[in-house]
Amino acid sequence: HYLSETARVLRKGGQALISFHNSPPSGKSFHGSEARIEIETSYFKRMAEEKNLVCKEEIGEIAGQLTILLELTT
Repeated sequence: HYLSETARVLRKGGQALISFHNSPPSGKSFHGSEARIEIETSYFKRMAEEKNLVCKEEIGEIAGQLTILLELTT
């Protein structure tokens, strides 16, 4: 899982820009395959927080994907 790898390579206070498609079908938090995934934003942030990655800023949409700045807290 790439959030685990992101947390593993960052030191405390380290940051990473992450982008993802955030429009899964209605009623689903996640949809997709290895080639492309759609993740509901709040679901993605919860998964990141489980890895001690917090959203410092929502940059906005870049190339059709939501881009956020994550920071490792521990």
